[in-house]
Amino acid sequence: MRFFRLLMQIIILCFGLIFLISCGRNFNRQHLADIESILDSRPDSALALIRQIDTASLRGKTARAKFSLLHAAALDKNYIDTADTRIAQPAVDWYDRHGDPEERLKAWMYLGTEQFNGEMYNAAIVSFSKAIEDTSEIKDKNLLGLLYSRIAETYTRTREDNIAEIFIDKSINCFLECDRRDQANKELIIKAKNLITLQKWERGDSLLIKLLKDSSITSLQRGRLEGIYAIAVLSSPLKDDILAYPHMLRAISLNGRLENEDQYYAYAYLLSLVGKQKESDSILNQYRNSESHNQYSYYYWKHRIQKSRGDYEAAYRSLWLAKQANDSISMASMARSTANAQRVYMENKAIENELQNQKQQSLILLTGLISFALIMLISMIVLRERRRHIEEQGRMSLAIDSLKEQLDEAKADIILNGKKKAKARFAYLTDMFEEMYHITEGGVELSTEKLYEIINKHINIVGSDNVAWERFKKALDDETGGIMSGFSRDFPNLTDQEKRLAGYVFAGFDNTTIMLLMGTSTLEHTRVKKNRLKKKIEESAISGKEAYLIYFNNIK
Repeated sequence: MRFFRLLMQIIILCFGLIFLISCGRNFNRQHLADIESILDSRPDSALALIRQIDTASLRGKTARAKFSLLHAAALDKNYIDTADTRIAQPAVDWYDRHGDPEERLKAWMYLGTEQFNGEMYNAAIVSFSKAIEDTSEIKDKNLLGLLYSRIAETYTRTREDNIAEIFIDKSINCFLECDRRDQANKELIIKAKNLITLQKWERGDSLLIKLLKDSSITSLQRGRLEGIYAIAVLSSPLKDDILAYPHMLRAISLNGRLENEDQYYAYAYLLSLVGKQKESDSILNQYRNSESHNQYSYYYWKHRIQKSRGDYEAAYRSLWLAKQANDSISMASMARSTANAQRVYMENKAIENELQNQKQQSLILLTGLISFALIMLISMIVLRERRRHIEEQGRMSLAIDSLKEQLDEAKADIILNGKKKAKARFAYLTDMFEEMYHITEGGVELSTEKLYEIINKHINIVGSDNVAWERFKKALDDETGGIMSGFSRDFPNLTDQEKRLAGYVFAGFDNTTIMLLMGTSTLEHTRVKKNRLKKKIEESAISGKEAYLIYFNNIK
């Protein structure tokens, strides 16, 4: 009898414990569900409630995962940028295997956001890649738009702007589908800014003008647009710098301030252009001593200010200081390619899926051979790309050294013979370095490939039928007594390319520089073209041809 009573007490105690645990779990689920219901409408209240929860009281992995997801989401919706990946990691651990597609996407997206905030861009792009593995079942277009926007921002941070543009377009389409015009406009502004960074001047200018005319743009966005458009005008070779001044003034008027330090330096440059030199110098000094001082941006805009005031020697020094400030940043940017991180992830994912399929078909040996072949192929590609990088870096180094040597010679000519001497060559090379090292935003120097892209794209601007080429020819005529005008009259049947080559020879450029200017593949090819032109001059019946041949005989 005593044993029976003891047994009943134990059974009742067990049932009581089960009941209490069950009630606790039900309470957790209900409490978290209540927080989730106000997360979008009152994110600040949701975060306050989350912070009141004692995590030790959470029962079960499901509750802890839900809490983790809500905590990460609440921080994000309150614009609190945390780099603590421990917040979202429990949600990823659970929802990656047990959640529905939307919960899985959110978990990986918030983890990627935390990694992004900690500047772990390679890890962030892998997390975002996992978030978009299966988006076919996601109905929430606003959520997809946010994910694509964050992927684009990650690529932008590592200067992979071409890839970023793809995801910006994806985010815009998603926001338009769910009638989030405010978010779509925000992404369109980023797209316009990205186009200017990519030096797609006409597309960027067209989009910025369209947005400025759009009545759905908010006052805050319009102020930001005005500042971006001002920078776009100052960056573009197609615009007159002074056109940026009213846009910069409107940006200040609408938002009460400019967006970043680079825009303030650009504003200082514009003030100098309109004759307000004291105000210009005041802005330079104010931000020069700030804690967030960006040396590249400071020296770059100081160079343009000095150049606009005719102080070419000081402008040259500032330009080189800007270059030196960016050297270490450039190498870091090349080393942390998020596109490469995503590529490695996708390759690993493909191999993982292949292995899984082969296991099911009991063809483990075949899988091993395929994996080995893939690894060997990837290794060969990586080694080839590495060799190409080394060769390209060496070529770029030689090209830059050659340009610097030419610029030093031109500067020496000016010092010895006055400002008119070598004016064309000096002005052109200053513009060359400005094109090579100017970045509109961020203060990050370009990769080797991008530097070559700029050279190949913009180096021929002097040779094209535009204002820059005409200015170059006029400067050359001024310093040589009209040699280009006379040459064009004496040899009217020469091609434009041959006249360009003659102009570069008369300006005193060496063969390396001419190779870059003409877009020829090798120095030998450049010498052949130069000798052919020289022969045409020698065989001509022009009485004063010796005056032209002197330049061809002196070129290095």
